[in-house]
Amino acid sequence: MIEMKYGPFTVGEAFFRIPPGPHRVDLLRCRQLPSAEGMKFVDAQGTLLVDLRRSRDAIFDGFQKDTRYEIRRAETKDGVRCDLLEGPALTDADLATFASAFQAFTDRKGITPLNPRRVGALRRDGSLCLSVARDPGGQPLAWHLYLTAQGRARLLHSLSAKATEDPKLRSLAGRANRLLHWADMVAFQAMGLDTYDFGGFYLGDSDPEKLRINRFKAEFCGTRSIEYNGFIFLTLKGRIAGRLYGLARRLPFLPGH
Repeated sequence: MIEMKYGPFTVGEAFFRIPPGPHRVDLLRCRQLPSAEGMKFVDAQGTLLVDLRRSRDAIFDGFQKDTRYEIRRAETKDGVRCDLLEGPALTDADLATFASAFQAFTDRKGITPLNPRRVGALRRDGSLCLSVARDPGGQPLAWHLYLTAQGRARLLHSLSAKATEDPKLRSLAGRANRLLHWADMVAFQAMGLDTYDFGGFYLGDSDPEKLRINRFKAEFCGTRSIEYNGFIFLTLKGRIAGRLYGLARRLPFLPGH
């Protein structure tokens, strides 16, 4: 579990299970739990999981045929190199480079930016990893930011150089991104983790962009899973925060909805 300060409130954030107490926080924000029991403001989240306990060949052979071809081409013909950075190897400069590129992406797409509190807390906790795929000249083509906990590597953010007018670069970046997912699975398996989590799978059917992302993730033939996000309010301050959060959910024009 990581801890973050939001004004007067101390928030604990836990993935995949409720950590044993006692807790020194006002509220727990629980993410991707197997059950909604005991939580407030619960919402279901789909995700796609790849079992890393299988052999490397079994995992790779489970990918779609075209995906396997793209991965091999990126590695052999394109000369893409992949690195996974963690612990002391993950430097301030690495994170700053990724954050700058991701900020430009979020500005362009109008999506949620990085949460610097979460990134900093995960890094202090030793559970943050950043991977990067580079062309033979060393230029980044794709990045993946992960948290690791409870035997699982969970993708937090993904970014590639596909937003370009050059169709050859877009294709190269797409192949590099697929190779990077595979290289990350291999690295996490070597670290002893047993599950690769794509970080979400859209459960609806009306958003074309999210459906496109679903199709990309489905190329890796993972297992779909429904998990639950919610809150546990532990102190008086936490219960006050809960009331404020509930009000924000009912009134969508309020900040933070």
